[in-house]
Amino acid sequence: MQEGGVPPALLMGMEGLYGLIFGLVFYIPIAPFLGEQPSDVANDLKNGKMIGLSLGWTVLVTITGIFNIASTGVTSSMTRNAWKNVRTCVIWAAALIIFYAVGNPELGEEWMIPESFYILISFIVMLAEIYMYGKG
Repeated sequence: MQEGGVPPALLMGMEGLYGLIFGLVFYIPIAPFLGEQPSDVANDLKNGKMIGLSLGWTVLVTITGIFNIASTGVTSSMTRNAWKNVRTCVIWAAALIIFYAVGNPELGEEWMIPESFYILISFIVMLAEIYMYGKG
């Protein structure tokens, strides 16, 4: 980023646009094999709730990207990438809490044996690596 002289916000926008184009090019032909029709998604987007969720997701990703740029400027991209993995841990823990707090099996993630233990062990290893990186 610094070597190319590209403004961080432009780089983030280009990454998002590239991701959208790349995702659509692969999504449209593969969706029927996954049991989803692109026309159903188009109909869902006409729903006001779906538009709100889509806009909310866009705002959330934009804010996260801005904070990622800021954290990279203060620390390094390696530190940012290490801490991005913690976000995955937090999301998984929140999904577990939501599943058992709400009681709706369609929300959150159920603790499954042995899969959840594998996930927990991998998160512990990852957090240990982040700790050692911070110490080193």
